[in-house]
Amino acid sequence: MRLTIEYWNQARSAAGCDGETIEIEPGAAPVDLVRQLATQHGGRLRSLLLGSNDQPRPSTMVSVNGELAPCHVPRALCDGDVVALLLPIAGG
Repeated sequence: MRLTIEYWNQARSAAGCDGETIEIEPGAAPVDLVRQLATQHGGRLRSLLLGSNDQPRPSTMVSVNGELAPCHVPRALCDGDVVALLLPIAGG
């Protein structure tokens, strides 16, 4: 199935783009998407999204069609969904 991905905050610079369209297996959940994006982009985006155990960091959030969808909550994504990748903003 095809998803539109929007990158926000630190994810935008780590991914090197504002967004993209990707293919993912039918029935995938937000956790699957996060892992796929981490693998696809690697480097900084991977380290922002996943901890050392290859599980999404607690701070990794996605929004599906404008509704927050924490990675640890099972939810099937659907063809055509718009998923925003949200990471906390660091500051000092």
